[in-house]
Amino acid sequence: YFTDEYLQKYNAPGPVALAIEEALQTGNNELFTELTGLHRGFNIEPNPNIIFTILLDVDDRGYFHYLYLDMKTYRRSTYYVKQVKERWVVVPEDLYFYWDSGFWWDVYLPLALVWWGILIVVWVTIFVYRLGAKTRESMHGGG
Repeated sequence: YFTDEYLQKYNAPGPVALAIEEALQTGNNELFTELTGLHRGFNIEPNPNIIFTILLDVDDRGYFHYLYLDMKTYRRSTYYVKQVKERWVVVPEDLYFYWDSGFWWDVYLPLALVWWGILIVVWVTIFVYRLGAKTRESMHGGG
């Protein structure tokens, strides 16, 4: 997927964004696989109601965020396009994407905050329980 033909065909993010729309509308799995530049296949359902709407953002890591809208259900989908080896590809939302894009913080940080919050509550509860036990022991004469 990185031959001269593909390098010329997908030499900018715009043609990739338009091809994503075509692949989503027709359910063309081969086209979507070609757009990712990966050898693993993708199974997408055809949806003629999906349209390409807007370029949402270009982040500091080189990802172009494109928004697509299902006109029937108004469901929004974001697809990410990035330059890899001199051609532009769709980046699937897998582990590599979350690591490379920095979006892993969006998952990791809330989980870490919940984890540490639970630990702090448990530690404070144990501390208060032990402090209360010592206070009761000293008030009642120590056993």
